Amino acid sequence: MKRGNYPHTLHLIWIKPGGENLSKNVYLELASYLSMVYLGWLSNIEDLVKLLQLSFTPEEARALLSVPAKPVPVELTSISEIAATASMPEKELEPILDRLAERGFLYTGEMENGEKGYALLRRGYGFTQAWFWAGKRDALTKKFVDIYWKYHFPDKGDVSPQNFRYIPINISIESLQPEQAIYPHEMIVEIVRKARKIAVAHCACRVRYELANGEHCGHPEEVCIKFNELAEQLIRAGLAREVSKEEALDIIRKTEEAGLVHFTDNTQEGILHNCNCCGCACWNLGAIKRRMVPRDQIIATYFLRETDEELCTACGSCVDICPVDAVSLDDIAVVDEDWCVGCGLCIAQCSSEAITLKRRSDAVPPETFESLHRERERAYEAIRVRTRER
Repeated sequence: MKRGNYPHTLHLIWIKPGGENLSKNVYLELASYLSMVYLGWLSNIEDLVKLLQLSFTPEEARALLSVPAKPVPVELTSISEIAATASMPEKELEPILDRLAERGFLYTGEMENGEKGYALLRRGYGFTQAWFWAGKRDALTKKFVDIYWKYHFPDKGDVSPQNFRYIPINISIESLQPEQAIYPHEMIVEIVRKARKIAVAHCACRVRYELANGEHCGHPEEVCIKFNELAEQLIRAGLAREVSKEEALDIIRKTEEAGLVHFTDNTQEGILHNCNCCGCACWNLGAIKRRMVPRDQIIATYFLRETDEELCTACGSCVDICPVDAVSLDDIAVVDEDWCVGCGLCIAQCSSEAITLKRRSDAVPPETFESLHRERERAYEAIRVRTRER
């Protein structure tokens, strides 16, 4: 493979540091390649270089440059296809990729044709969560956080459709206004029951938060649930442990009791994620609570809270539980619909039964995991076109 002719696809936008000869530094070359994948994630490519130097040998970095960055996360590319454009022979490349996969820094699996395949970690699907899912607090992980932390809470929005969506807690989805139907993809219990493989990992956000701030936020940590292909990858790499559906549902119950907010992939089918978030440590709720980025530019929200003015006693319990400070008290509880995430935590706290959920609109998530990421791909492609026209 000629250095610099990367096997990237479609939306990947070149972010090249001026005046540098990339061929002289494999980490800078890999950082430039990955910054095309993680569009907008880093404002300073030098920090990504530092993260890569902490994580990979030069040989591993060179091997990663050979793996195509496909639009759909966890989509595998065969070893023969990777080797065809690699800078090293297949017999040297494959053991390196296998070692990376064993450490959780590359996805691997058997493809439909029986050939071994690999996939790069993607933002939100392992980069940078794979460094934290096992819950380690060693010196190397602390060095990683020291570089990474300033990027933890996003200061800019993402393309639409969003990668992820908030989903109401169990008791609140039952309070959806009577004329509005409830669908299986809107019920966390049904998502768990439908999964064929389930794993639970440590919350990467809470691990980072503790390492960065010297104290834990106090919320449950081993609550990051993965499904199907993503669960298999994390179990294989030792980053998560396999759990039964019964244990997963028990974890869900405990997160709701702790006041955590569910989010999943923004799709109806093929869901791989369930994170359970807080406003203190987590990248999404934390950014919303701090009013850093408008809610709809971070995560999709399909529900909002509605208050029955006649039933509300202005007790303030919903103000206290709101994870993003979207509720205030006047004569009654008043919700700021620009910031409400529709989680339903307030419903569980309301003794006067004055709160229900309502749909924001008739909008629904993309039908499949693949269609979600194809739509996002087109959005990134539009950005690339605009960038070229400037």
